[in-house]
Amino acid sequence: VAGAGHTPEGDRLTIRLASLDDAPAIARISREAYAEFAGQVEPPFRALTATPAQVRQEMRRHRFAYVLALRDGWPVGHLRYRVRDGSMHMSRLAVLPAYRGQAIGRRLMEWAEQEAHRLGVLHLRGEVRSVLHRLLEWYKALGYEATGTRPLSGVPHCLTIIEKWLDEHPASARVEPDPADEQVWLEETPIAWELLHPALAELPGLRAHSPSRNSR
Repeated sequence: VAGAGHTPEGDRLTIRLASLDDAPAIARISREAYAEFAGQVEPPFRALTATPAQVRQEMRRHRFAYVLALRDGWPVGHLRYRVRDGSMHMSRLAVLPAYRGQAIGRRLMEWAEQEAHRLGVLHLRGEVRSVLHRLLEWYKALGYEATGTRPLSGVPHCLTIIEKWLDEHPASARVEPDPADEQVWLEETPIAWELLHPALAELPGLRAHSPSRNSR
C-alpha cells in the first residue's frame, strides 16, 4: 500500500505536540493535503477551509490536540486527537503531497498509540469514509476493527467507525459515546486516511463520489 513504506535512511523526521503558535502551519497542511479532493468528494472535507483561528478554537474550546511531523524542522504532516470517555478519538490525519509514501502517516499513528499508553488510555477510535474499502482493510492490518457506521451530512453509512484496543480487554467491553457530546465530533471532518495513500484515489468507490478525475 502506498504510504506504508519506511522513511528513507538519513531522513530527519521528528514528531511533537503542537502549540497554539503552530496553528498557521496546521491550517496550511490541512488545506494543501485535502486540496485534490475539492469539488470531488461529498460531503466535502472541512479541512479544505481550515484557518488558524479555527485550529486555535479546536484546541482551546473543543480540547483537541494536534501532533506535528517535521522534516528537518519543516511541518509536513499532522494528526488531530482528543481523549474523551476513556478513548482517544483521532481525526484529520494529513501529510503534504510532496512527502507522502514515506511512512510519515504511520509514524504519526505510532506516536498516538504511545501517547495513549502514556496517558493510560487503551481504546483508540476514528472514522473513515466507508467507500474506501481497501483503506479499511489496511487499517485492519494495523489492528483496527470496523465496528459500525454513522451518517454524515444526511448521507447514511458515510463513515465507518474503526476501533483498536491496545491491551487485552473483556469481550463485552465497548466505550459508548455520550449522545449529548457526540454532535461536535460528528460535525468535524472525518479522518482522511486516503491522503496517505495516493493509489486509493483511483478506487471505484471514491470515483463514484467524484464528478471527474481529469481535473486532478
